[in-house]
Amino acid sequence: MPLFIPEDYTAKLAPETMEQAITYLKEIFPDMLARRLRLRRVTAPLFVLSGTGINDDLNGVERAVSFPIRDLGDRRAEVVHSLAKWKRMKLGTYKIAPGYGLYTDMNAIRADEELDNIHSLYVDQWDWERTMRPEERNLNFLKATVETIYEAMKAVEEEVYELYPHITPILPERITFLQAEELLQEFPALTPKEREQAAARKYGALFLIGIGLSMDAFAVSICKGLSMQKIDKKYTLCIGLFFGGFQALMPLTGYLLGSQFSGYIERFDHWIAFVLLALIGFNMIKESREEEEEEEKPYAGVNFKELLILAVATSIDALAVGVTFAFLQVNIVSAITIIGCTTFVISIAGVYVGNVFGSRYKSRAELTGGVILILIGLKILLEHLGVIAF
Repeated sequence: MPLFIPEDYTAKLAPETMEQAITYLKEIFPDMLARRLRLRRVTAPLFVLSGTGINDDLNGVERAVSFPIRDLGDRRAEVVHSLAKWKRMKLGTYKIAPGYGLYTDMNAIRADEELDNIHSLYVDQWDWERTMRPEERNLNFLKATVETIYEAMKAVEEEVYELYPHITPILPERITFLQAEELLQEFPALTPKEREQAAARKYGALFLIGIGLSMDAFAVSICKGLSMQKIDKKYTLCIGLFFGGFQALMPLTGYLLGSQFSGYIERFDHWIAFVLLALIGFNMIKESREEEEEEEKPYAGVNFKELLILAVATSIDALAVGVTFAFLQVNIVSAITIIGCTTFVISIAGVYVGNVFGSRYKSRAELTGGVILILIGLKILLEHLGVIAF
């Protein structure tokens, strides 16, 4: 367990006073949050029956702490990981009107948690959910909600300061909204976690909108490298230009289209990406089987049609990102330049990485590349359907 305690750390409160302060915080924060967001308190379950689908398993790999219930014929129950599904179910059960919601004190055990200073096996947190209107499903509403929550946090900080004057307020007046590409531009030499920490130190309060636009293009570039027995610099450059160009073009298009098209974009983009990647993937698998039976074919040149399909498939979800940029009033020229250049570089790198294996394993590598393309398409589809989360 990588617990870190600074050498010069000194607690500002005695242990008993610390417990009193924690109790005080747990009393005043939910009250302030509930009044601002119009929430009512409900009691949450500590465990649910296995197989009901109510327990949210987070990213799909955590193992639930479970036990048999004798009076139910040893049917197993699971200690909750998350109440995401349960809260939404309760909103419907209680028929809570739009603009109102519920909150609860959630207790959970997460056996597979990565333990450190801020992560524990035992979870004790306030959890809330609110009924939304369809027209509220946009970034403006999200930002307004975040700012409301931040107001509650600021109010709590002021209350604590009045009770414990030696604990001085540190939160800035306003919370800063940033998206991942802006963070990358500001701290290019740092890892993602280091970037978040550096930004938190700089801004004091930060709401990060994480957008991993380039990673699917990187994975597909590796697949293209797998299918090359020898690096073709012209083809590699074309891959970088196609993927980088479309990753920049799609957000720009979404930015210009505006919010009225965001619902249509988000409704169909994942299906289009899945179908296109699956078609190319199956074609690669087919070609790999044919090459096992035939002599090695000479290089056929750049397949622009295939590149176009792959570029569209890996970038179409960025249309909705462009709508987000419009809401955030992001400098669109700067944003798409960063996105395009980043994707261009990592796509070329992906081709070289894939070619290391492709040159050794030939048809098997192309077979693997085809399978990976299908899996990437499936991942995009399942993520958007809410089945999995990365």
